[in-house]
Amino acid sequence: MNLRDALEAIPKKNHMTINTAARSADHRNEVSRGGFTLIELLVVIAVIAILAAMLLPALSAAKQKALQTQCLNGCKQLALGTQMYANDYADFMPYPNWQQQGAAPYFSGWLYQPLASSGLPPDPTLAPFNHFLAAGGNISLLYSGGTVQNITFGGSLLWPYVNNVNVYRCPVDATNAPGTDWAQRQEKLSTYVMNGLICASGGLPAPKTYKQSAFRQDSVVMWEPYIYGNPGQFNDASSDPSDNPKPLGTHHAKQGANVMVVDGSATFMKAVIFDQLATAAGRNQLWCNPGSADGH
Repeated sequence: MNLRDALEAIPKKNHMTINTAARSADHRNEVSRGGFTLIELLVVIAVIAILAAMLLPALSAAKQKALQTQCLNGCKQLALGTQMYANDYADFMPYPNWQQQGAAPYFSGWLYQPLASSGLPPDPTLAPFNHFLAAGGNISLLYSGGTVQNITFGGSLLWPYVNNVNVYRCPVDATNAPGTDWAQRQEKLSTYVMNGLICASGGLPAPKTYKQSAFRQDSVVMWEPYIYGNPGQFNDASSDPSDNPKPLGTHHAKQGANVMVVDGSATFMKAVIFDQLATAAGRNQLWCNPGSADGH
């Protein structure tokens, strides 16, 4: 058999099978080069949405925890500053800026020197202090004291020990944060208030205070009040534990806020615990008046 006869002997259907297989392979290659189908894209989008829903709460919680830690660090500096002040002033605690309006003479307290004309705290939103909020304004003068437009005023008794305006305010308590009452507050310089029992809630003649050593070592000397719709807590820079409503804030973990202790430490306290102590009849961490039998 010659070559021509051999070629003619090959069945025609074999050529068709080979050509069909080749076309099928080419078609699969074209499909594979065409990308995702619509269903596949929808599945990917759904998976991404599920992952985002799982991760966002965790990221938000981590951010809030970081803000709480930043606040706690500032509270520790204020607590240590209070302790250092007592060490320098014969063991006496700083005056807590208990209500002085209309009762001149006015005395410097832990946070500010009341204005000589009214006894009110310096207001950074009103003249002549409002330029401190403008770009380049030296807002630290509100805490350190100085002279502004021929008005001389004192500063925070704790300023020499902390020397940092940021420690006076919790980062959650931003001046433009939605829901906070900062604009309605009479005292706008700090998120924190000092326990008025340091001066027997005004029972001692200003600016007299009790000595640090007269307090139990777990006595709470400062705390973060509720900052939403509660401007009455900020009429000055001090409160006593019975001030209502909501003497302690819940802006950390939606459960409580930071408190500062007479031993120079700071810690987180749940609002429910604070309320229990505030409504108790006897002496405790909050009701710590050294001049009273029951601490009240």
